Amino acid sequence: MNELAKSGKLSMEDLMNGVNQIAEDKGTRGLENYNKSFEGFTQHFSERYKSLSGKITESFFSANNAALGSLSKVLDGPDVDKAFTRIGDSASKAMGAVSKAFGNVFGGSKTNPVADMANWTADAIEKLGNFVAKHAEDIKLF
Repeated sequence: MNELAKSGKLSMEDLMNGVNQIAEDKGTRGLENYNKSFEGFTQHFSERYKSLSGKITESFFSANNAALGSLSKVLDGPDVDKAFTRIGDSASKAMGAVSKAFGNVFGGSKTNPVADMANWTADAIEKLGNFVAKHAEDIKLF
């Protein structure tokens, strides 16, 4: 379409009509290749996430739920505030400890510690994927 438009064989109106037709053709072949790309998937996922996640929680949060009533009563109070402050403090301390430890481990390294961590993560993701694939039948039965 791009080449046709550049050569003057496709008018702007025809181009826009084609784009609109593809956009209206959701769920069919119009966006099939686009939805196979990471960009297409993430855009489609973003469009559907709010609706789909709402369906998961819709009845739980809209029903007259005694459990939610009980939870609401225990959300207030200094004990809850103190406990959640402690979670934040613990997370901060843990991040500090991890940062310091990696700084010490990678301090004398001639490689980039961020690149090393990213490469380790990539290796771990591949291992996890291989493990899940290898045990698909066991997971299905679980």
